[in-house]
Amino acid sequence: MNKNLNLLLLIFAVLLSACGQSDKINARSDRSMYRSVTGMQRNLPAEEKVEFQVSFWSLKQFAENEAEFRDQVHRKTVPEIIELGKQNFVEQSAKGNAKFIMYATWEEMIVDLVEERKRTELRQGRRDPRDEGNKIHKM
Repeated sequence: MNKNLNLLLLIFAVLLSACGQSDKINARSDRSMYRSVTGMQRNLPAEEKVEFQVSFWSLKQFAENEAEFRDQVHRKTVPEIIELGKQNFVEQSAKGNAKFIMYATWEEMIVDLVEERKRTELRQGRRDPRDEGNKIHKM
């Protein structure tokens, strides 16, 4: 009976420690990395979500290989990934990368990307006003 209780406590402790890492990227494999990233960004405010996504994908783009990228992001939190993204922005701007030098600052780039996303969402959500009088539309 005592062994069963110890085993149950061990399993419970492992589960708790696994659940406690949901604020960090698990990059042990591609699958676990993308699952944890998806979960992490689910509840982020729009601007922070854009910052996180831009940071994550720019780090991936400029990593030499997948293993280096996974090592770079493993066990990182959202703020840590964003900070790495800001550093990457500075480095790529200094190298003259066209995608980055068009913005004076990281913040300017993020504001522009947030506005672009809002415009895209508006376009996708709009209905053609001609449809309003359509009988099928009213069903």
